Amino acid sequence: MLFRSDVSLVVFDHPGTEEADKTPETAQRIREAEARYIPFVLRSFLEQSDQWGAVRVLPDPDPTAELLLTGTVVEATGLHLEVQLSVRDATGRIWLDQNYTASSEASDFTRSSGAAPLFASLYRQISADLGALGTALTDADVDQVRQVSWLRYANALADRKSTRLNSSH
Repeated sequence: MLFRSDVSLVVFDHPGTEEADKTPETAQRIREAEARYIPFVLRSFLEQSDQWGAVRVLPDPDPTAELLLTGTVVEATGLHLEVQLSVRDATGRIWLDQNYTASSEASDFTRSSGAAPLFASLYRQISADLGALGTALTDADVDQVRQVSWLRYANALADRKSTRLNSSH
């Protein structure tokens, strides 16, 4: 069955170093930008696959997400990208927990603006792997994921309403 789930991608973590104080501020900013940029590129590949519902990039994990994707930039050098990805659904089932790597060539930086983004093979592989896992689910699995997600969402709404009522008294 095609599982047209909503996907929540969390801005990736970037590796901290023990020598963070010695790391130039520019390098830290580049790492932070990569950690935000990579999920947005992945989002576009997931959307282009037309296998998913809404695909969002969020600053923090969403406990109500049908499918939650978190990641860490293990290495990003311009010529090499390695990310560690963890994907779980609302029931807590782990779909994926693995590293993905891709390399580029110096000539890739002189391509036209309409060319595929650097490391496109990495994003395509992640999209293909998730798509294969999603299509392998049974109807009962899909229903369970959606039901748990909706129950968590309803619980979150009830908690907010309860907090507002309690604070007004």
